[in-house]
Amino acid sequence: MKRLMVTPLALMIALLTFFSIEAGAQCVTTLLTSTTLVGPAICAGDGPTIGADDITLDCNGFTITGSGGGTGIQLNGRTGVIVENCTVANFAVGFRLMGSSSNYLTNNIAINNTSVGNGAFQLSGGSDGNVLEKNQAQNNAGRGFAVINSIGNMLIENVAVANGFRGIDLIDADGNALVRNNASQNFSAGVVIQGTSDGNILYRNQIMGNQSEGVASLSTVNYLSFNSSDVNNTYGFTDFTGGNFYLLNSCEFNGIDFSNPLGLCP
Repeated sequence: MKRLMVTPLALMIALLTFFSIEAGAQCVTTLLTSTTLVGPAICAGDGPTIGADDITLDCNGFTITGSGGGTGIQLNGRTGVIVENCTVANFAVGFRLMGSSSNYLTNNIAINNTSVGNGAFQLSGGSDGNVLEKNQAQNNAGRGFAVINSIGNMLIENVAVANGFRGIDLIDADGNALVRNNASQNFSAGVVIQGTSDGNILYRNQIMGNQSEGVASLSTVNYLSFNSSDVNNTYGFTDFTGGNFYLLNSCEFNGIDFSNPLGLCP
């Protein structure tokens, strides 16, 4: 049998070609197939845009680092996408979904992203029915998680800590569920419900040590039960409308009082 001989030069060319394809795939404009990163990436502008439905981006625990602007990972008009195990740092926005529905983001981290007006994780423009589970937003300049003009999303066991504005913000967002999230030590409120945000459910979230309220609601007909909103600088809960429903929430050791008005927690 004739043996196939691979010269050192041919092997080097093959390896360089492989790694250049992988490196380019991490920062190219669009990903069209499922991709697993083989190492960290540094992106001068935007990071990957997911350009096809029903694919997976698995960062394999590696970090995609930006130069202070752009978006780390973005989905525009996509459905059925999984984004997992990605750390995104030093972009303007970490993860952005625009008009994208029924996607799943899990075990991702957004850290040190720079936009004050956006969320490190942001769902907007009719991004409906997505699930964000066990993600972390930490030390970002603006909001940790922002759900804007989007309905029916589930945020489960996420962490928003030490962000420069709010931990979790629902803005004109109906029928979303926040379950067992942690919003702590943010430089404004832990969780805010505002605009025409109705029918949202907050259940068993832990909200502690935020610089203003633990939870502030400027909307009506939302349901808050079994949440802990303790040791915040002002109130555990503030309700500006009086049209929400509270059941067995905890609000202890807050800087001004339990809640405003009183009686929103035992």
